[in-house]
Amino acid sequence: MRDVDTVRGLEPDLEEAGIDVLLVNIHTETGAELSERYDFEFSPTYIVFDADGTERWRSNSVPDLERVLSILSSDI
Repeated sequence: MRDVDTVRGLEPDLEEAGIDVLLVNIHTETGAELSERYDFEFSPTYIVFDADGTERWRSNSVPDLERVLSILSSDI
């Protein structure tokens, strides 16, 4: 649960930068649907999407604020 606390700690800065944060419980019906749609089985899984909905980064490690901003500002 420490990861959840870390992500929640990032939320205000990410939201200030115009980035939405969605925490998903894979043990709910909606969470199960999202895990199937985005092809992840492990919890936690962190996925960063750009404004167009394109996946830009995926990991099982919590990114820090600078990493998320760097991912979204880089041209891939």
